[in-house]
Amino acid sequence: MMKEAYPMWAQLERDSDTQLYKKSQLLVISTPQSSYMDEVKRVLIKMKMTFKDVPADHLLKEFCIKVPAGSKALIEPEGGILLADRALMTFQDQFKKLGGKIIDGTPVLSVEPGEIVKLHTTKGIFQSRNVVLCQGSWAKMFFNQLGITFPLKPMKISVAYFKSKVPGKYELKNNFPAFYYGNGVDEFYGLPAEEYPGMLKMTPDEQFVLDRHPKFPNLILGAGFSGHGFKLAPVTGKILGDMVMNKRPSYDMSHFRLDRFSRKSLL
Repeated sequence: MMKEAYPMWAQLERDSDTQLYKKSQLLVISTPQSSYMDEVKRVLIKMKMTFKDVPADHLLKEFCIKVPAGSKALIEPEGGILLADRALMTFQDQFKKLGGKIIDGTPVLSVEPGEIVKLHTTKGIFQSRNVVLCQGSWAKMFFNQLGITFPLKPMKISVAYFKSKVPGKYELKNNFPAFYYGNGVDEFYGLPAEEYPGMLKMTPDEQFVLDRHPKFPNLILGAGFSGHGFKLAPVTGKILGDMVMNKRPSYDMSHFRLDRFSRKSLL
């Protein structure tokens, strides 16, 4: 999906005359005993994306990142960071420019499925033949209300900002990369000091859901996005739009279906 997301972000930048993406490198690090890096390389090779292996001692010399001896690392040169707040504002501005209407401060109290879906809100009832529900942290509550059993769990995500001990060292202009650490169990990623000068950010992410309600196909669900979903927003938005218009999505949707865990449990 990222191969399609890159040009879509670029198109949004051109349409809005706003910079939303800043290119950097992506540094991926894993522990000596983990096979995680082998999987990363397999995917990069399959997608014909360039990368280079980085010795552990190079990380300390080049990026001031100290890791255990024998750690594995690689650089993927097409990485970068999205300016999240600016991107959200731009999406909304373009949506309104194209005739969309945003109704803020209107909590959804309940969803009434049917041939016509009704949304009961604090400002009355909204209804439509097709509805896409992207309810973020409240998705689990509405899944239960709609009779959907799915192991969706809202998580408290720790976001930390660390003050740089070496002024300027961890800034994007000095080629400090976005970085990701994973060992198959624990994971976190960090971004260069760009949003807040001199402060380095980190946060984790998970997989998401893109599917139809099992009994009401005109009720389309999107959930569990976090940071992983944000970078793919133009693509997932297109997929949700295709589903509304009953077009066949251009991706294998089995990864994002509601029944993916129950299907695995039958193996």
